[in-house]
Amino acid sequence: YQVWAVGFYNRPGATVLSTVFAQPCNPQLPGSVSFPEGTVAIKFLFTDASPDEVTYLRSAPEYDANIDEPGSGSRPRLVEDRRQTIVRLLQVDISVKDKNAPETGWVFGTFGWVGPLKGDGLYDNLVPVSLQWRNDPRVYDTRIAESWINPDLQNIMYGWAKRPALGFNGRANGPADNIRSSCLSCHA
Repeated sequence: YQVWAVGFYNRPGATVLSTVFAQPCNPQLPGSVSFPEGTVAIKFLFTDASPDEVTYLRSAPEYDANIDEPGSGSRPRLVEDRRQTIVRLLQVDISVKDKNAPETGWVFGTFGWVGPLKGDGLYDNLVPVSLQWRNDPRVYDTRIAESWINPDLQNIMYGWAKRPALGFNGRANGPADNIRSSCLSCHA
C-alpha cells in the first residue's frame, strides 16, 4: 500500500522553513536547522489500503488523491503517470519542540484512526497510538522507558509476527512507520 502525507507547521516552525525555501526552486539547507521552543508540526498520513484488509480503517475519512499506480515502487513519477483514487486517513503525527525534553528537544505523539465511526466522526476515532520524549539511546533490548505505546492497540496495529512492535525494540512509532526506526530516530 501507499502512504501519502500532508504536513503543517505553526508560525515559528514555518518561519524557519521559509529561510530554507526563500528561493522555492533553489532551497538552501544551512549547516544546521534549529526550530524555536514551541514549534509545532502536524502531519496527516493517508493510505490507499482497503478497510476490507486493514479493518481499523473502516469509516475513515476519505479523499480523492492523485497517487502512483499500485506496485510502481518508490522511484519518482511524473504527475501525469498518477491515477485518481481514494485515500483514507490512517495516522496523525504531532511534534512539539519542548525544553522539557532536554536531550532531543522534541516530544512526538501519534494518533491512529480506529473505526468503526463513533462520536464526532473524526477526533473521537483518532486514538493515541504512541508518545515519545526521548529515544532510549542506551537500550538495545525491549526495556524501553522513554516511549509509551497504547496497549489497547495490540493485535490491531501491532502484535503479530511481521509487526511485533510499532518501532525498533518497542519504541514509539505509528502503524505507517518503519518498524526498524522510531519517531525520534526518523525525525532527529
